[in-house]
Amino acid sequence: MIQKTKLQDTNLLNGIFKERELLNRNYLLELDSQCLLQNFYLEAGIIMPGLQVINSPENVKLHWGWEAPTCQLRGHFLGHYLSACSYLIALYNDKELLAKVDHIVDELERCQKLNGGKWIGPIPEKYFYRLETNEYIWSPQYTIHKLILGLIHTFE
Repeated sequence: MIQKTKLQDTNLLNGIFKERELLNRNYLLELDSQCLLQNFYLEAGIIMPGLQVINSPENVKLHWGWEAPTCQLRGHFLGHYLSACSYLIALYNDKELLAKVDHIVDELERCQKLNGGKWIGPIPEKYFYRLETNEYIWSPQYTIHKLILGLIHTFE
C-alpha cells in the first residue's frame, strides 16, 4: 500500500535530479523580485523605478510573455515561484530563498493595503465580473488560484 511521506523525509541522491534541483534553486535566486511583483505593483498603483517614462522599451526590466502587463493571465507565475521556493525552504532551511520569499510576502501585503485592504491580485477584480456576464476573459480564477496556493505553501 502506498503511504504519504513527509517532505522532509525525502531527499535526492547525487545525480542528474540533484543537479537539476540545484539548477532550479539558482534560477529561483536569479529572478528579480521586482519583476515577480510587477503586476501586483501595477494593480496597486505603484510605479516601479524606470517605468514612469519609458524612453527605451527594449531596456525596461519586466517579465514578458504570460507575465506581460497586458496579458490577462499575468501574475500567476508568482504563485508557482512561491510554491517552488517553499519546497526548497522546507527541505533545506534555505535562508537565501527564505529572505526573498519574506520580502515578496511583505510587498504583497503593501499592495493589498494600497488596494483598500482586501484585494491582492495582479489583475483587476473586475475580471471576475466578466465571468458573471459571460464576457470573454482568460481564466482569472486560475491566476488567483496559483497565487493562493503559493501563499498556502509559503505559510505551511
